[in-house]
This record gives sequence, structure tokens and C-alpha cells, in this order.
Amino acid sequence: MNPHANRILTRLFELASAPAPRPPARSPSTFELFAREVSQADALRLARLTVKQHRAAKARWPDIDLTEADLARHIIRVLPGSSSWRIDHWVAALHRDDLFLAAACLRGIPGAQRALQDEHGQILASALGRAPARQRGRLTRALREHLFVGDDARPAHLFKYRGMTSLGAWLHVASIRYVLGSLRSSGA
Repeated sequence: MNPHANRILTRLFELASAPAPRPPARSPSTFELFAREVSQADALRLARLTVKQHRAAKARWPDIDLTEADLARHIIRVLPGSSSWRIDHWVAALHRDDLFLAAACLRGIPGAQRALQDEHGQILASALGRAPARQRGRLTRALREHLFVGDDARPAHLFKYRGMTSLGAWLHVASIRYVLGSLRSSGA
């Protein structure tokens, strides 16, 4: 037999005896993501909320490509952990657009931090204004890392934002605490 034909037959045999490739896994729906965490009735409410929230936030920030599934995962992450809470109350108090923007920033979605800076830059600047001028550059970088990146010891601080207050108010408190704590620890 021809060596070339022999190689072809060997390869065909290998392909025929190999296990069939698995079809790609289907991504879970928004409802399925929530149903893993809460009751089916609450999962349905949260899925509807997520769809509505995603549409509204995309209308406000069309260039921020946070998917509905990523938003659902973020909402699961920030759900109150108590058994006594009611989803209806949590949803009523939720700052939906702010939660979308925080989730997009934490996922590193292009344009999200720019949108946050446009909306809340004055808040961050006012917190940094409490620092001596010579330390503001260093503190600005450190505050951004603290809020959006984190380090080996701690995740980004923005993961603590639960959407129960406006993102602006939350950033105001978090930024001032960080700046004052940094100044205290540096002895300034």
C-alpha cells in the first residue's frame, strides 16, 4: 500500500474512533441563574427586573456592553443574604442604573469607568481635596485601585456596593474614608 494512502487511512481511523465532540454548553438564562439562588417566584421577579434594568441602563449608556447575564450574576452577588428579607422591598429600594454602572466597572467593560467619572468625578475630587496637594496624585491612583481593582489581599471595594443607596452617596463615603485612612496611616 502507498505510504501516503496508509497515513490517510490511519488518520481516518483515528478520527472515527475519537469521541464525538460535545456541543457547546448553552448559557443559562437569566431566570435559571436566579433560580439557583432563590425561590422560583423570586427568580421570576428578579429575571424581569434584570431585563427591565438592562434595557433602561443600555438606553442611558448604549456604549457600555454589559450583558444581561453579567448583570444577573452581579445582582446575585449583591442580593441581601438574610432569610428575613423580601425581594419586593429590596427591588423597590434598588438604584438600578447605579448597580448596572458598578457591575460594568467591575467587569472592566470599556467606557464604564469613563461614565462613572463623568457622573461622579466631582465626588471623588472632593474627597481627594482633603489631602495635601503633594499627595493628591498618589492618592488618586491609590483610590482608583482601591475602588476598581483591589489587590491580592482584597477585591475591589466597589464589590461592596449593593445598590441600596445612590452610587454617588456610596462613593462619597467610601472615598472620604479611604483618603482619611490613607492620610492617617502615612502620618500626614
